[in-house]
Amino acid sequence: MPATPTSADDARDLIRSLPKVRLRGAGSKSALSGDAGTEGAESVSLAGLSGMIEYEPSEFCFTAKAGTPLRAIAAELATHGQYLPFDPPLAEQGATLAGNLAAGLSGPGRLRYGGLRDFVLAVEFVDGGGELRRGGARVVKNAAGFDLPKFLCGSLGKFGAITELTFKVFPKPEATRTLRAAAGSLAGGIDALRRIAMLPLDLDALELSSAGDLTVRLAGRGDALSARADRLRADTGMDFEALPAGDADAYWARLGALDFGGGCAIRIPLTPDRIASLDDAAAALGAARHYSMAGNLAWLGIAADRVPALDKALAKAGLAGVAIRGEGIADPRIGTLPSVAAEAMVRRVFDAGGRFV
Repeated sequence: MPATPTSADDARDLIRSLPKVRLRGAGSKSALSGDAGTEGAESVSLAGLSGMIEYEPSEFCFTAKAGTPLRAIAAELATHGQYLPFDPPLAEQGATLAGNLAAGLSGPGRLRYGGLRDFVLAVEFVDGGGELRRGGARVVKNAAGFDLPKFLCGSLGKFGAITELTFKVFPKPEATRTLRAAAGSLAGGIDALRRIAMLPLDLDALELSSAGDLTVRLAGRGDALSARADRLRADTGMDFEALPAGDADAYWARLGALDFGGGCAIRIPLTPDRIASLDDAAAALGAARHYSMAGNLAWLGIAADRVPALDKALAKAGLAGVAIRGEGIADPRIGTLPSVAAEAMVRRVFDAGGRFV
C-alpha cells in the first residue's frame, strides 16, 4: 500500500526520507498511477490531502488540498451556481484535483472557455529537494514571478508533489442543449467540423465521431437555446437534432469517463487536417476513435498489446500521445516525445537528484 500523508508538512517530511518516489492520487488514471517501470521507488499517495481550504464565491475562486476529489469540488461549487467549465475528466471515477493538473486533462468544455491551465491560479508543492514551494497567487489578476502553476500542468508528477491548488471558477449556465447531425462519413464530418468551428456560434463543445457524426453542446439562458439551435441549423445547412436529456447526459458522462473501449485510453493532440491519416492508422490497429475540441484532440480506445504498435505509428507520423487509462504500460508517453535535453534542464531546477520517477 502506498504511504498516504495527510498534510503538506507530512508530505514534505516523507518525501525527504525517500530516495525514489512514485506519486499517485486516487488511481483513476491507471496508466499514470501504475507501478510499471518504477522499480525501486516508494509509492506515495496524495489522496489523503483532501478538503477545501478556502472558497469565496463572490471572488469566483477556491483553494483546496491536492487530493480533494473533483466530484466533491463540483458539488460545493454547484451550491453557489458555479463550476469548472473545462469539464475535468474522470470526476465521477474519483479523480483528484492535483491528479487532474498533473495529467493536464481537460474535457470538451475547453473549446469555449480554455483548458485547465487557464484556470489554475496558484500551487503549493514539494520539490525534489524536499522543500515546500509556492507559485502564483490566490487572485485572478496577478503577473508576478514565474507561472509555476501552468508549468506543472501535465508534468505527470516528474517535477514535484502538488499539495495545494487555487482555481478560478465561472458561473454555471442556466441550461444546456446537445444536438447531433450525421455527415455520412469521416471526410464529410471533418469538412463540416472546419466550417462549424469558423462560425460565430459560441458553441460550448464540438465533438466528432469516427463515423462522421457531429455533436454540439449549447449553453446559456434557457429561453435562448431554441433560437441558437435554429441558427446552428441555418448557418450549417445541417439537420441537427436535439438529443433527449437522458441521452445527452449519458453521452457526456461517457466522454468524461474516457470510456472508448479497448482497455486503454490514449490522448493525442492534433489538428483537423491530421485526423484522416491518424484515423486510418488507428483503425488498422483495431482502435476506437473519437475527436474532441473541434478536432484538436484525439482519444483512442485500444488494447494494451497494441500500444507498442501505436507508439511506432505515432512516431512515424510525428505525433505524441499519452496513455491515461490502461494497465501494465511501462511509459505512458508514446510517439514523438519532447526533447530529453529540455526535460533534463527542467529537472535540474526542480529535482536535481532525480527523486521523482
